[in-house]
Amino acid sequence: MDKFMELYQYRDKIGEHLLAYILSEGYSKSSFSTATGVSRPTLNLILTGNSPNASTYYKQMGKITNALGYPIDYFVTSLKER
Repeated sequence: MDKFMELYQYRDKIGEHLLAYILSEGYSKSSFSTATGVSRPTLNLILTGNSPNASTYYKQMGKITNALGYPIDYFVTSLKER
């Protein structure tokens, strides 16, 4: 499965996991948005699994994981290992 579809397939669970990460690291949604360069409305879409398509979602998650210093599949890998 290509990375676009893999991320997109797990978008609901990634959103839940990402929200838990945000809260556990002491971020607010606003501060996380600023830290990652992803707009607050876009972050809300990601957290609720409502990105418009796989390509856009991949780009958005790439921006987030790059800002955090993680590989693009970080949140997918951590979900699979649970």
